[in-house]
Amino acid sequence: MPRLACRSISLACALTLPVVSLPDPAGATEPAETAGSDEDTRAEAERLYNEGRARYETLDYTGAIELWTQAYSMVPESDEGRAIRAALVYNIAQAQEKAFDVDHDVVHLRQAKGLLERYLADFEALYESTPENKAEADKVRTRIDELTERIERASEGSASQTDPRAAARARQEEARKKREEARKKELEHRKRADALFAKDPKLSAQLKKGKTMMIAGGVVLGVGVLTLATGLYLAWNGYIIGGGVTAGVGGLTAIPGAVVLPLGVTRFKRARAEAMKRTEVTMVPTVLPGGAGLTFAGRF
Repeated sequence: MPRLACRSISLACALTLPVVSLPDPAGATEPAETAGSDEDTRAEAERLYNEGRARYETLDYTGAIELWTQAYSMVPESDEGRAIRAALVYNIAQAQEKAFDVDHDVVHLRQAKGLLERYLADFEALYESTPENKAEADKVRTRIDELTERIERASEGSASQTDPRAAARARQEEARKKREEARKKELEHRKRADALFAKDPKLSAQLKKGKTMMIAGGVVLGVGVLTLATGLYLAWNGYIIGGGVTAGVGGLTAIPGAVVLPLGVTRFKRARAEAMKRTEVTMVPTVLPGGAGLTFAGRF
């Protein structure tokens, strides 16, 4: 790393973590005397940095991030302050990576990547393009690429480790929503079909005839089955002749009902299917003047 002077604030001289080290160069001047408020700000920034370093060394990476972020906000935006702020950004990025190793939250890696990208931009703006500085910038780019790969792997891992019960619930909810949407569309379609019957007398007559046959067939079949059952009951209890006659009448009555009922159902369904077919809306590709488009086609 290039050596930085510590003329306006001594925080840079305290950066001794292995991630970034900004030592006091030979011949650097002592911090200049400043007003009381500036001295208080500098002292507070250094205190926050040192406390954050202690948190980092004791594996409290989240605490280190918070304290270094506060220190960052107190560093002045001078030339020397920019260098110190860049170093703090680098340190925070390192702490974010370490925090990921603790809780495996991929957000830490994304933040670390963004911070390193910012650090690289500041580094290239602050320092001359010497072979040493180019090598340092290349190292940072390599780390950014490595973070990109780690983010992809972590994201895939998070998806594969989703709670199976939560995933099942999500699938059930998605299926429920699809069924509800399909039901709404079906109801809307049926409403359009019902409106068509009022406009088409022939189709309406076919529907009514089918409904009448269904009702009549159902009634006749029901009476026949009930009569047949009554006859069988009488025969079972010793009324052979009366029960036999009653059962025979019931059977003969049930036969036409059994024939008419399915015919009525078929006719009714055919009328509704025709109405549904006529009210379906389709999108047909068409060529319009000046270009292609879609035409909505349907019969209402």
